[in-house]
Amino acid sequence: MGNRAARLPGLELSHQLAGMVERDEFLRSAAEMLLHLLVGDVTSWNAVDLPTGRAEVQPFPLTGWDAAELSRGLGEMADEHPLVGAYLDGRSDGDVSPRRLSDVATRSELLRNRAYVDFLRPFGVRHQVVVLTAHLSPGSGRAWSVNRSGRDFTDREVAVARAVQPVLVALDRAAGLPLPALDAAAVGRMRLTAREAEVLRHVGAGLTADAIAHLLRISTRTVCKHLENVYRKLDCHDRLVAVQRARGLGLLPRSDPPV
Repeated sequence: MGNRAARLPGLELSHQLAGMVERDEFLRSAAEMLLHLLVGDVTSWNAVDLPTGRAEVQPFPLTGWDAAELSRGLGEMADEHPLVGAYLDGRSDGDVSPRRLSDVATRSELLRNRAYVDFLRPFGVRHQVVVLTAHLSPGSGRAWSVNRSGRDFTDREVAVARAVQPVLVALDRAAGLPLPALDAAAVGRMRLTAREAEVLRHVGAGLTADAIAHLLRISTRTVCKHLENVYRKLDCHDRLVAVQRARGLGLLPRSDPPV
């Protein structure tokens, strides 16, 4: 693949995402473009902090994927994930270019790896390429992963991922994407669905139902239905009490940054 051809996906992604700084709009649009370019089964935005064991996973498409469950699983096994280790524990020697699972571990090594066997494979992930977007501190970073159950990613597809990486890094910074804003364990304890947790986070940031509907590309009525479910699970009847109770239960941080 020539240099010009390799740059085209990056230029297209930059055009598609120009001006998008809202977290959810950026994540969804970037995910759609990555799936189109790399033809994956599912992609996800991931934030990992190894010292605290916290992680956030936002999968796309959402159908059939539980963000809270994925976040818990990655948080528990991130230190054993071959690609997380390759980027965050100093083994990368400063090389932050996109990598496949097959670049850092043989098939036999993967089949002996707990994160691969107990976390990735049960979700249908056999092959994965990761695009690092932020290395915040030792053991802490953000990245996109594109996953497949069938064939591995080709060298040409890795070159495409490399071409769009600078754009994703720049937009990651522009969007001010934080480390996990929702505590995955608390979300699980309260039995919130991924969408209910997402709506709750926006409510905690002060967004109205109409604004949340616009960001999530769903109807205001659907947002209100999710809120009703959140209120029922938190045993309250209005937004203010829901946010206060969510913070008291550890679902939301004490002061959530504005969206």
